Amino acid sequence: MLFLLIACLKSPLTLVESTPTDLKVDDVNVPNAATLWVELFDKAERSIDIGTFYISPSPKKDALDPVWRSLENASLRGVKIRVLVDKKFSSKYPDPLDELRTWKNTEVRLSDYQDSVMHAKYFIVDNQEAFVGSHNFDYRALEHIFELGYHIRDPELVKSIQDIYETDWSDSPLNATSHIRSNTRYQIVASPPHKLPNTVKHDLPAIKGLIEGARRSVNVQLLSYTNFDYAQEYWYILDDALINAVKRGVSVELLVSDWSLTGHKGKSLSKLESEGVAVKYVTVPEHPNGPIPYARTIHSKILVVDDRHCWLGSSNWSHDYFYKSRNVGIILSSKRECRILFKRFQDVYQSKWSQTFP
Repeated sequence: MLFLLIACLKSPLTLVESTPTDLKVDDVNVPNAATLWVELFDKAERSIDIGTFYISPSPKKDALDPVWRSLENASLRGVKIRVLVDKKFSSKYPDPLDELRTWKNTEVRLSDYQDSVMHAKYFIVDNQEAFVGSHNFDYRALEHIFELGYHIRDPELVKSIQDIYETDWSDSPLNATSHIRSNTRYQIVASPPHKLPNTVKHDLPAIKGLIEGARRSVNVQLLSYTNFDYAQEYWYILDDALINAVKRGVSVELLVSDWSLTGHKGKSLSKLESEGVAVKYVTVPEHPNGPIPYARTIHSKILVVDDRHCWLGSSNWSHDYFYKSRNVGIILSSKRECRILFKRFQDVYQSKWSQTFP
């Protein structure tokens, strides 16, 4: 526990999380995402830029409510707020967008990824700090789903994230000023490749490279894994990387939500299992007060290789997430950071490797 606290104090990155509040699996040494979001919005002085799949508050008081009020207060004190959401999902949750349009100093735009979606989940405050993770701007993400993200204070990483935002805000490729990273331990990656500023690399080759370099272990946690694209064509890039790692003697473990047991997702995982990948499924029980739609699952997306290299982002692993939709993540080549991420994997997920939550 002391290790986590010391590491967070020294690092320009801090791992943050959300867990189903009724399951009591929260780690007091890993900050809560909802708390962080309020803190960042409360101290904003000039700008808040939000890029998210959709916005969905609950009709009742919930974990998103203080975040929403903090964001509104920022607009009232003169902070310029820009909100970018997916065009297709904007019709599913129109009310919060309509409210935002009535706020002072606030502008809303819809991002059209045509045959896909703007699936990223991130924001930037004052061009100095950022959040990147798996959380949608949704009350369920903050209190009913397992999510992970990073609070980022590294200026070069924030610059890369801002470049992605400006690309989507203007809906045109950004020819950003190239900058040489002085710290190669951290790197922002994103998709799709045809909509990236020249300061950001495509996430899929980076993820594939981490797996190909594995010597001892590969631990993956996702909502879903699919080796078919939307046209039902077989897509083999990550299959090959994971299976070849097994053939080299690397221990490969893939933990996914039980939502992945249906359709082609289940077939995809069966292939990996037949080739020696250890695939496990997690079932999160319903809330004591009854079912909550689109919740009660593991939604975070992480990769940890050899306890030394890792990735965290918003992309599930399938062709269309990497080639058609907007996703944003971070690659870390830091034993300290990856140990923190792997420890949380063990505490929350690997401890439940072969069982459901109580």
